[in-house]
Amino acid sequence: MWFRKKYGKQQKKKKFFNNKGFTLMELIIVLGILLILYAAFKPNKQAKDSAIAQSIVQQIEALNSAFEICVQAQGSMDYSACTDSVLQNYVPNNDLNALKNTQIKTTITYSFSSDGTSITYTIPLNTLSGNRFTSMQTMIANMLKNKARSVTTTSSGVQATF
Repeated sequence: MWFRKKYGKQQKKKKFFNNKGFTLMELIIVLGILLILYAAFKPNKQAKDSAIAQSIVQQIEALNSAFEICVQAQGSMDYSACTDSVLQNYVPNNDLNALKNTQIKTTITYSFSSDGTSITYTIPLNTLSGNRFTSMQTMIANMLKNKARSVTTTSSGVQATF
């Protein structure tokens, strides 16, 4: 044969499979290790959202306390007499905006009843979406149930009347 003459030995055919790669079992083991590491160190979003909801409720309680102190200082039961400029004196560090701005980049707003005897706080959750919106809305509403006169959930957030 001319092939044998030219190269001295007959060359073997190359195998279809090459032994230079990883086996399927090795890849499965590495994937398993990665999944275990992810499960051990993934962030707990539920705990984070619960802490944010608690913070928002504390902000509302602080605002409501400031309104109560303001009304007592004014000598009337009309909450509407406590405008932002007056209320500023009754909040911690005289920083009303710090109480109104939340960690989820929304601002708590409030409105008064026509006779001024109640305050309705609106907590917009429009920066959240899907399950996170629903979860946060439920947590805040549940935390405020025992503290407010009424709590309603809306398509954009939560309203609580004190």
